[in-house]
Amino acid sequence: MNKNSKDNISKGNFSESDTHPSDEGDASANGVTLPNENFIDRETFQRLKADFENYRRRTESERQTRDQQIVSDFMETLLPVIEAFEAGMEYSQEALKPVYDLFLSALSSGGLVALNPELGEPFDPNIHEAVASSESDEGNNELVVKKVLRSGYLWNEKLLRPAQVEVGG
Repeated sequence: MNKNSKDNISKGNFSESDTHPSDEGDASANGVTLPNENFIDRETFQRLKADFENYRRRTESERQTRDQQIVSDFMETLLPVIEAFEAGMEYSQEALKPVYDLFLSALSSGGLVALNPELGEPFDPNIHEAVASSESDEGNNELVVKKVLRSGYLWNEKLLRPAQVEVGG
């Protein structure tokens, strides 16, 4: 098999002489004959090529999923920092507000979204966590947010932490 034949095989282009041993060449010159199983036929090559392409796609997808999980975990570790900023601003908003805004802006540009439900908003168990309930004089059976106890956060549409709320009906 010559160099051009090997290039053709690597590109998926075959001819009969590329896939079967010839009577001339190094192996037969040395008196050694190569069995046909050392050469692959077109169908086997196409199957191997497809398998490799599937493997490449799967590993790329797994890498992207792993990378997203790493960033998601990192964003989750920053949530207590946000809460510490918010608690500190109760005492010294003037000093912390510019740094807090800058920090939140940087996280927002990375895909972080705060979940701060409005009072009276319908309770959504997909993004809210009911930690307390109160009775309502209205007699309405629909649960609504009465008080936000802790903000929730989404990162790239993935829930990192639900908003903790008090609900009432």
